[in-house]
Amino acid sequence: MSKYGVPYVLAGLFVILIGATSLPITRGITSYIIIIFGFLFSAFMFYFFRDPHREPPHDEDILISPADGKIVSIKWIDNEEFVGDCKRISIFMNIFDVHIIRMPASGVIRGVSRYKGKYLLGFKEEASRKNSRVSVHIVTKSGNLKLHLIAGAIARRIVCEPSPGEHWEIGEKIGIIKFGSRVDFFVPAELELRVFEGMRVKGGETILGIWKK
Repeated sequence: MSKYGVPYVLAGLFVILIGATSLPITRGITSYIIIIFGFLFSAFMFYFFRDPHREPPHDEDILISPADGKIVSIKWIDNEEFVGDCKRISIFMNIFDVHIIRMPASGVIRGVSRYKGKYLLGFKEEASRKNSRVSVHIVTKSGNLKLHLIAGAIARRIVCEPSPGEHWEIGEKIGIIKFGSRVDFFVPAELELRVFEGMRVKGGETILGIWKK
């Protein structure tokens, strides 16, 4: 389980403790309901914050998916800040996907910015522009990349650990979006994509594209 889920699992265990402690006093169904609720909550949090091992391919000529989920759109973007003319790959994570975000390539963090906004459903196109998000600028040997970690209707908490100036390796865990949302990945136009709309991808494993030589 990811370290990000520990407080939630402990909260569920605390609810179970309350129910068990009150059982000799109430001797009723209320205590059992509290215990069952605490157990189900803890079990789901343990599942949601799972942290499966991923072994990224170590190749400077590829980019890997930063997140698990479904590619809901691949769109051409003109003159995007920091990246220029690029392709935007949008990955939607439902509540049952792994929500850990990983580095798509080895590189240096140029900047991290937070933007306040709405909490629209993550699979909607307008969520890309209107929702609260964290923007991560990455400089690699092959080109500049940008990630938007986007909050959704349920996701209200984005954890992003990198700081400007730090070097991170491909596949390293840089944070998490809690309880379902979206990642927009802006890649240079010259990248040769190996994915398509509707495809499901795995963060840290699925190859999104290859740099053209």
